[in-house]
Amino acid sequence: MTKHLFDATTATGEAFTVDTGWERGRQCFFLTVFAGEDVRYDSDTDARYFPHGMRLPDVTNVLSGLGLALPETVRAALTQDEAANAAPYIRHHPAA
Repeated sequence: MTKHLFDATTATGEAFTVDTGWERGRQCFFLTVFAGEDVRYDSDTDARYFPHGMRLPDVTNVLSGLGLALPETVRAALTQDEAANAAPYIRHHPAA
């Protein structure tokens, strides 16, 4: 699985850490959003996406619902990960 990590802040000042990536074995994306130590969102516990997983538009839509945007660098990396069925790696992106 690939992992793309970035920090993001909503318009109201709420700070989050986003962990998203490509799950090679399941052929889908995952998304986990943390508010400090608390998990605010986890795609593996969302009945809409478990067990079949998320597509890239789903990741964008969930983030948007939380008041967050998917940075273009992350979107491009996720698109490449899916196309290449990428092997595991971790990348930290600048704050959004």
